[in-house]
Amino acid sequence: MKKGHLSFRMKITSGFTAILLLFIVGLCINVIGMNRISTMMELSNGANRMVKEMFQARGYEKDYLIYKKAEFVKGLNQSIINLHRLITDIKSKTEYKALFSEVAEINNLVEEYHKKFEQTAENTNKIEELKINMKESSALIFETFDKKIRTPILDAQNNALVTGEEVNPILDEVVKVIDPVVMNLKDARLYENAFLMYNDSAYVDKFNEKVKVWENTKEDLNYLIDTANDKDLKEAYVVIEREFEIYNSETFNNIVSLCELNREISNSMQIDGEKISKIVQTFQRDAEAEMMKTKKFTIELCAALLGVGILSGILLTFFIGRSITKPIYHVIESLSESAKQVAAVSDQVSSTSHSLVDGSSNQASSIEETSSSIEEMSSMTKQNAGNADQADTLMKEANQVVSQANDSMTKLTSSMEEISKAGEESQKVIKIIDEVAFQTNLLALNAAVEAARAGEAGAGFAVVAEEVRNLALRSAEAAKNTAGLIDGTVEKVNGGLMMVAETNNAFTQVAESSQKVGELIGEIAAASNEQAQGIDQVNIAVADMDKVTQQNVANAEESASASEEMNAQAQQMKGFVGDLVALVRGSADSAGGGTSPITPAVKTIRIPASPLS
Repeated sequence: MKKGHLSFRMKITSGFTAILLLFIVGLCINVIGMNRISTMMELSNGANRMVKEMFQARGYEKDYLIYKKAEFVKGLNQSIINLHRLITDIKSKTEYKALFSEVAEINNLVEEYHKKFEQTAENTNKIEELKINMKESSALIFETFDKKIRTPILDAQNNALVTGEEVNPILDEVVKVIDPVVMNLKDARLYENAFLMYNDSAYVDKFNEKVKVWENTKEDLNYLIDTANDKDLKEAYVVIEREFEIYNSETFNNIVSLCELNREISNSMQIDGEKISKIVQTFQRDAEAEMMKTKKFTIELCAALLGVGILSGILLTFFIGRSITKPIYHVIESLSESAKQVAAVSDQVSSTSHSLVDGSSNQASSIEETSSSIEEMSSMTKQNAGNADQADTLMKEANQVVSQANDSMTKLTSSMEEISKAGEESQKVIKIIDEVAFQTNLLALNAAVEAARAGEAGAGFAVVAEEVRNLALRSAEAAKNTAGLIDGTVEKVNGGLMMVAETNNAFTQVAESSQKVGELIGEIAAASNEQAQGIDQVNIAVADMDKVTQQNVANAEESASASEEMNAQAQQMKGFVGDLVALVRGSADSAGGGTSPITPAVKTIRIPASPLS
């Protein structure tokens, strides 16, 4: 009898030890699986941060290309540093070759993107330097022409009119030759600024055409200045020729080439950015797939261990059933029924848990779409802000130009009216003076003839006639001076014509600026439409997230109810085990009385009963 009880106790102890080992193994597998899933979630979060940093880098790139500020270069470099840190962190946590190769490719693309941006920044600095050189050269050309050539020549001509001296006609030819050069240089400046503002290649040919006028004119101008033999004019010509060597088609074409190169690099950077985003998204999907694979493997392995445990329990129950008397069969049947109910409830809990996992996955996807939409909205908002700033600047420039044009037209109208009146009055005076001088001269000649006939009696009258004749000559001289004034008036009229030309140029500039403002406003409207679509996507995603959240709440409630039912079933099973213990103790007492040898086995039965409660 003691050998039978000892064998029974050893069988029970061995069976529950095996079940406990299976439980420990399953727990260890769950812990390992959870650690791997946690690592994959960290990798997925790192991928999300990489996408965010890449969006920020692209934003700094666009801002730098628009505003040319060093702070955007600093911000992009910081984003690149953050990306390298994230890549290093992800590499340290990546054990899978596929994910590791994707991270390495992302790192190479980020390095290439950074190098291209540094090249763009270097080209931009060169463009700004060339722009400053051309601006300074053109300003010096205008200043030299105005102060060293045009103004001195006009002053010399005015002085010659006052003093009656002859003016070197070559100086007037110099002004006539260099005036078109200056006008074409002004037009070249307009086309230069238009190209830099709108990046339209049509302005390049126009610029080269305007600058070419200097090449066609400089030999004639050099010949006239050498003929005039004026030291100041020669020095001014040397300055103008030197500055035109800086402000020429070659320098401007270098700017155009750098702009084209920056455009190509920018397109290449955009392609790299899109590649990085796609690879990061692929990396994120692979990490999620690996996480789901690990989860599936863990669940299957746990299910297998559970099946083995159930099979071991069945075998243990079979051996215990063969060792225990028939009165406990109804307890075993009750335990079996409860086990079925617990299994059903466990299936329900498992199903609910899967629903929670699916809902969480959908929620994460919705959050990702929401984040992407918000990033796109942020980018479009920055673009709208930049376009609005450009539109505001163009409108301000256009208002200034219109104001200047109106002032110029007012002054021009007043000046032309005064010139017209002065010309009419001068013509009348000249006619009167010519008539008086002519009549007076005739009268003086007649008087001299009559005085000569009168002899000595007419000597005094002859003196008077001579004075009258002198007066007539002086009147003729005055008429000549007045003619000179009229020539000055003609020059003023020519100056008025130049002002009219400048005014027409100003109005042309206003029309171009207004056209570009309209284009910018159109871009702003298109961007606003895209923002509205993005907001609609955000609203839809938020609504999906709300539905999933509500479903998660319902699933959690079902899980709580199922857990309570499982607890009740466990309590009932505990009662059945107590009945079984009582039956075993009763059998032992009836067999030998007093302390039963089966008592140690009863204690081993209560050890696994504690986890069930």
